[in-house]
Amino acid sequence: TNNLTTNTLVQGAMALLLSQLSGERDIVYGVTFAGRPPALPGVDSIMGLLIHSLPLRVPVVANRPLLPWLESLLQTQVAIEPYSYTPLHAIQEWCDHPQPLFHCNLRFQNFPMDDALRQRWGEELAIRNATMVDWWHYPVNIVVTPGAQLNLAMTFDTRVIDERQVGCWLADLERILASFVEQPHALLSVHCATLV
Repeated sequence: TNNLTTNTLVQGAMALLLSQLSGERDIVYGVTFAGRPPALPGVDSIMGLLIHSLPLRVPVVANRPLLPWLESLLQTQVAIEPYSYTPLHAIQEWCDHPQPLFHCNLRFQNFPMDDALRQRWGEELAIRNATMVDWWHYPVNIVVTPGAQLNLAMTFDTRVIDERQVGCWLADLERILASFVEQPHALLSVHCATLV
């Protein structure tokens, strides 16, 4: 009823988690865009993948109700989408900021590969026991894959975060997402309290 996407819910949960972990109320993390925006001149003749991570800035205001906050987050995502083909180094130059813009990246894997293969090939083609290895240069990378239930996976630099912390982060994200469903009209402070 609020026209929110699952991706927006995950983005919001990520912002609340990072806010609680850092103690900051102005959060910036990376979001990955993949695709060929039709507004990009000559997009049909460009070879290769167009996958870029952009910084997403999210203010976390404790006394703000969840749903309006998520709606504004969705509007922010829509506003940065035209820059989805812009390399991060160019954005870094525009900001005139010598430090990395973010250390944590979130990718919502929303292309239903199994469904696409099934539509094209029916049951003739089956892929079993496939594994995929991602290599990202960000210290923390979270990949969310939708389905009957959300699958959360994390890759991380062991110099920055250890395995025990990873389990805690993923459990915290699950708790925040559950609180969104259970208390959609609560203030952000109520959702943050699920982590204490």
